[in-house]
Amino acid sequence: MYVGRCMKSYLRLYFTFGPTGTPGLNKSRLGEWLGEPLEDKTLATFAFAFPFAEQPLEKALRMYCSKIKLPESSKKVDRLL
Repeated sequence: MYVGRCMKSYLRLYFTFGPTGTPGLNKSRLGEWLGEPLEDKTLATFAFAFPFAEQPLEKALRMYCSKIKLPESSKKVDRLL
């Protein structure tokens, strides 16, 4: 529960200021971390932070993938998408 609240606060800042406004954020590390099997709740929090309603699929995927770098592991990419 606490991690979820912290992640929501962090994501609010991340989406407001972008990756340049969040020092120390690495898109590759974020993608690797969110792709881990134990981070399902955190990944759900991350995904629900996007305004996907009424968006075409292509635009929604571009928006999602612009905030992280997809990892090289196909299992992690599968979890993220």
